[in-house]
Amino acid sequence: MREGKKEKIRLPIGTKTYMKIDCTGKVFPLHVKVETKLGTFQIFVSKTQERPDRQNCDYYFSQAYFEVDYSNPEKIKTLYFHVLGTGNMDLSITMNFSDTQETKSPNLAKSQFIGTKGIASTSRYEMFHENMTRDEERNLKEIVGNVSKTN
Repeated sequence: MREGKKEKIRLPIGTKTYMKIDCTGKVFPLHVKVETKLGTFQIFVSKTQERPDRQNCDYYFSQAYFEVDYSNPEKIKTLYFHVLGTGNMDLSITMNFSDTQETKSPNLAKSQFIGTKGIASTSRYEMFHENMTRDEERNLKEIVGNVSKTN
C-alpha cells in the first residue's frame, strides 16, 4: 500500500488478501478509512507478522474508520495487514499517517487491542464520538443504552 492512495479490493467468498505499508520516518497514529460497497470484513494488523491472523496480530478491526498506534513507533519499519471478507467483498482502503504526533484519538470508533494472546481473549470497546453516524449511534445504544451528545 502507498500512503494516501485508495486501494480497491475485490475478493470472492473464501479468499483473503495481505498488504503492507512502509512506516520508516512516519508519525503515528496511522489513520485507516475503509469504504465498503459489498460485504463485511475483518482486518488484522501486526508490526512483526507478515501474515497476521486471529492468533498472531496486534490489532483487529471491523469498522469503517480506525487508527493504529504503537508505543516506540520509531522502531517500526513496516506494518502488515490481513483483510478477510465474510463473503463476497468489494471495498476500498485509504491509509494516512499523522502530520504531527497526537496525544489521543477522539474519533476512534471501535477497536480491539490483541497483544500476544490473540483475538479469543480480547474485549471489544465502543466509544462515542461526535462524527458517529446514525447507524453507529443506534448500534451503540443497543449495547450501552441511551447516549447523549455533548460538545
